[in-house]
Amino acid sequence: MAANSSNVNTNPKGSLIDVAADLLGGSGIDLETVVDLAASAVSGSSKKKSGSSRKKDSKSDSLISKLIPGKTEYPQFSEKTYWAVREKFQKSIPEKVTASTLTNATGLKAETIKSSVLPALEVLGLLKDSKPTSKLKAWINDAKYEDTCKDIAESVYPMSLMKLGFNTKAEKDSAQRWFEKYNGVSAATAKKMLGIYLLFVDPKLKASADKKAASAAKKSPSTSKKSSSDASVDLKVTTKGGKATIALKIIADEGISKKALTSLFTDAAADAFDKMN
Repeated sequence: MAANSSNVNTNPKGSLIDVAADLLGGSGIDLETVVDLAASAVSGSSKKKSGSSRKKDSKSDSLISKLIPGKTEYPQFSEKTYWAVREKFQKSIPEKVTASTLTNATGLKAETIKSSVLPALEVLGLLKDSKPTSKLKAWINDAKYEDTCKDIAESVYPMSLMKLGFNTKAEKDSAQRWFEKYNGVSAATAKKMLGIYLLFVDPKLKASADKKAASAAKKSPSTSKKSSSDASVDLKVTTKGGKATIALKIIADEGISKKALTSLFTDAAADAFDKMN
């Protein structure tokens, strides 16, 4: 069904539901077009609703909420922090989670945890009013991890993002652009949001992921160049008077590949950024 611009202007809600129905029915409507239409329709009609009309439209509103990208500040901390937080809660779960609960485990400053990590855990449903939820307890349970992550992904991230896929580089690039477009963030921030999103939509326990990576490396053809695992990295970040001093020392074999060396610098830069914030 082709979207009719005159219908959208005179009756945005009805037009939106028609388009959404066609989409869910598999008629091939372009999802981004539907999302843009939904956002426009809700913006133009939200102020006109009475109490009774809100009640009557509850089902359609629920459908719309699954299509429209929210203004959620999606989690954007590093994958390293993600696993550190999970490991911390696996050891012990306090009655109330504060910044000091996670400072030692993550190596981050209390201010960063307050402004980034704790709000993200609330958005993900792992905390509610700073208190651990049943979802958090399931998230740290290895046997329930994958199902819990998928449940979180479906409840936090909208359909417009999840429909883009995540298996190929092209799909991941599209997902990153989604974060940039609908959250108004830089490519660097969108990449961090994407990284956390992928952990939930395509969940793998850290041990399993590490084992799979090691197995793939073992099967790959040997070369004369060394991998990044043959290098050591020493990173120190000190801050004083609003200035940060970053001291990085990398010891690697002369035969290390350019890609592996670049990866070491990139990871070190990300870690340095986390420590400064």
